[in-house]
Amino acid sequence: MRSPFPTVRYGRSARVSALRSSPGTVTIRVEDAGPGLPEDLLDEAFKPFVRLEPSRSNETGGMGLGLAIARSIVKAHGGELTLANHPAGGLKAEIVLPTARSMPGGQGAT
Repeated sequence: MRSPFPTVRYGRSARVSALRSSPGTVTIRVEDAGPGLPEDLLDEAFKPFVRLEPSRSNETGGMGLGLAIARSIVKAHGGELTLANHPAGGLKAEIVLPTARSMPGGQGAT
């Protein structure tokens, strides 16, 4: 059976971490052990239903709506979602969000 999680399907394994990257921001990072993406296609991955692999095979599939929706939600919360190839191999997805206190009128822990 095919995994419903693209990172696990293509990346074989994934590591998730969260850290306070600077005062007023938190970073959530997902790194996989897969093949990564060609540099010129990293931004394409955020387009709805894009196929980064040219075959029409149901096994390879497309990106669907997940990354497009995720980026939209992150931006609506004042953050940024980016993709990059990890120097050691694999793909790195990174979400940087402002903490509650760093946002206008924000309260809460930083």
